[in-house]
Amino acid sequence: MWTRGGSAVRGGGGEGRQSRRRLTGHVAAQAGAIIACDFLVVETVLLKRPYVLVFIEHGTRRLHLAGVSRHPTGAWTTQQARNLVMDLGDHFAGLRFVIHDRDPLLTSAFREVPRLRSI
Repeated sequence: MWTRGGSAVRGGGGEGRQSRRRLTGHVAAQAGAIIACDFLVVETVLLKRPYVLVFIEHGTRRLHLAGVSRHPTGAWTTQQARNLVMDLGDHFAGLRFVIHDRDPLLTSAFREVPRLRSI
């Protein structure tokens, strides 16, 4: 289920399917320009929980390990994004869309990093 125009839409109707096909077609056409990021939680044998910040390029399905921290902060996350931008160099210019969830660690400073490189 997703929301559209303030009302909930389920996938059963014909209009919902057409909208989903258009969205799927749009994402497929833009796959080379999309990079997504999220945190993974790793359970270790010693019962520690490190958080892993990863980025994935949708067009190539290339995974970038940005960093690992037991206690990530907004500043740490922003710095990892800056490091990724520097590592990717000119390749980063071809990426136009950044997808991420509403994690509080992905601060407004984090969202500004791609804009500095004109995403």
